[in-house]
Amino acid sequence: MSGNDDYRDLAAVDFEGALIAGFDPVLNNDVRHLAFWNEFVAVSGGFSQANGEARPLVAAFDAARADLDDWDPDHGDDASVSVISAGPDGFFIGGEFDGLDQTPDLQNVAYYTQEGGSFVPDVDWAPQPDGPVAAITQHRGTTWIGGEFDAVGDDAQALLAPLNSSGDLDLSRAPEMEGARVAVIHGFGDLVCFAGQFTRVGGKAFRNFACIDESTGEPAW
Repeated sequence: MSGNDDYRDLAAVDFEGALIAGFDPVLNNDVRHLAFWNEFVAVSGGFSQANGEARPLVAAFDAARADLDDWDPDHGDDASVSVISAGPDGFFIGGEFDGLDQTPDLQNVAYYTQEGGSFVPDVDWAPQPDGPVAAITQHRGTTWIGGEFDAVGDDAQALLAPLNSSGDLDLSRAPEMEGARVAVIHGFGDLVCFAGQFTRVGGKAFRNFACIDESTGEPAW
């Protein structure tokens, strides 16, 4: 509910809190994450339809008019999408899935870029964490992912991983982690801060929240 108007699961207001008329997408269940890129707003959640069309778990809209985009990732029946985040050329999505759009290498995290007016998967950007991804953020050209994984590709790396522009793990900045899960990541200046369920970072005791130097991966506080 925004003002006197009934909106379901997604609405927009201006900086003064006034409802933006005309932005009225219709989803049939909850929205849990959203991200903006260029003129698009992308959302993920528990819905299966958007604006009356099939869009399970992920949908994108024109940010001004709420027109539904044709982006419809094929993630299979048993997939879950936990996070959506903007990148330089499109959107990252993370969760628990064995592949997307008939590409098995797009495991648990993927990057969709816009080509020819449509969002398509970057099949070369395929870090392949071995467990669910719950958090994604871009900071100073690095994509940081967090979740419940123990390895990224062929490299052992638990819970938190820095990825270069090609989607490869940057082991020189990857902190040693002990725990169950990283659920939130944010970059602040020279720091990358994260929260979840963990007990150690870089060989030091930290309980569920920590910040590391983004250039070295060493604990800062």
